[in-house]
Amino acid sequence: MDFYFHCLRHNFTTGLVENNLPSKVITDIVGWSNENMIQIYNDQEVDDVLGDYFDENGIKEVEKKTIKDL
Repeated sequence: MDFYFHCLRHNFTTGLVENNLPSKVITDIVGWSNENMIQIYNDQEVDDVLGDYFDENGIKEVEKKTIKDL
């Protein structure tokens, strides 16, 4: 697999999203003026996202995190 430095932005943004940081916080950290950029740089798979909220018993309780949890 080829490495390119731009992939670091994808990796960083995906990590912030996976740690449940609010979109506004992510936008401020990265320096974007538009929260829509998060959708472009978030590389989470749909199955991974659904697994955070659902299991064989139905809807799971979501743990809220802060920036201190990173």
